[in-house]
Amino acid sequence: LGKQGADGMSKLTGYVDPILRARLETLFAAWGKHGVNNPDTPNSLNGDSRAAEIVDPDGLEAAAVKDMRTQPQRNHDAVNALLTAVLADGMLGKTNMGVPIQLIVKTDVNDLIREAGYAITATGTLIPMPDLIDLAADAQMYLSVFKDHTAIPLYFGQAKRIATKHQRLMLFSAPDGHHCSAPGCDRAAAHVEIHHAVNDFADGGRTDIIELAPACPTHHRMVGDQPGQYTTGKIESGPDEGRTWWQRNAKPGQPDNAKQVNRLPDVGQQYVANLAQVRAEIHGTETSSSTEATLDSTTDDGFVMIDDDALVIKVFDPPIDITPNPGPEDPDTTDTQMRLPIREVITPVGPIETRLVEILEGMGL
Repeated sequence: LGKQGADGMSKLTGYVDPILRARLETLFAAWGKHGVNNPDTPNSLNGDSRAAEIVDPDGLEAAAVKDMRTQPQRNHDAVNALLTAVLADGMLGKTNMGVPIQLIVKTDVNDLIREAGYAITATGTLIPMPDLIDLAADAQMYLSVFKDHTAIPLYFGQAKRIATKHQRLMLFSAPDGHHCSAPGCDRAAAHVEIHHAVNDFADGGRTDIIELAPACPTHHRMVGDQPGQYTTGKIESGPDEGRTWWQRNAKPGQPDNAKQVNRLPDVGQQYVANLAQVRAEIHGTETSSSTEATLDSTTDDGFVMIDDDALVIKVFDPPIDITPNPGPEDPDTTDTQMRLPIREVITPVGPIETRLVEILEGMGL
């Protein structure tokens, strides 16, 4: 299974033995026919085509006529339907390394409201927000509340009392919880162990959520009091409050190494902030009102939001004169003849370009 591309898709390659091939072909024949397991059709007939025909023969025929998927697409949806049924039935067991064997996803509530951006799973997969909303329709919901965008947990709620499984869910839902906490490690939460970050359990460390941290098996074994090993702890104040620091133990006589946190979980947020800053520098945020735009309010479309509804695009005032010089000695050459239509100069592929073209056309360019 390859890494996700920019569009969220992943490439699956490999070889299968004859037995697995035969089973896959049986699955495709039953669950990959026209009209069943179609994610593009609301209330699609699920399961195999023969069962669907018994339940609703007219509905299956109508669904098959409207089904425009190719055979490879239907095969994809058949495998997806099978795995959905397996997970729902609990056939994979209850837990893996203490984490429930379920599709575990976390997201930012603002992204959820805007139906934009991505959610991240415990295995490290990014899921577009519209797909997450579809998944949430049949999901068992949990709620984790954190202090002021830090990793300090304030509340974790669901139907049962808190136990080890729920502590793991709480750690995953922290802002930096979808990776091992060791600096630079990208091991996903589904493959980590729980580390007593403040004091080792053998030294009286408590199994309290505020003292625990995710650590992959490799880094977990590297914690100790010998030179070259790691000492860990929790940051108690500042923007990284509640996050886990790692410090490599120095050799005797050498200065202490710096304490570090894993910055990989911050890459997405930092990218958005940097992109917003660049957009603000290019397009500006000045308006006639006293309201100031903030980087946090920049939308994915590239506009800067003012009071959640105003779109701001900076136009040079006075406009820059970009009229071509027709040439002094050629009377047949006019400004109109030399100038290309603005829509051939700037292709309005997005909202910023479209608005720019409208502005320039309004200026007679």
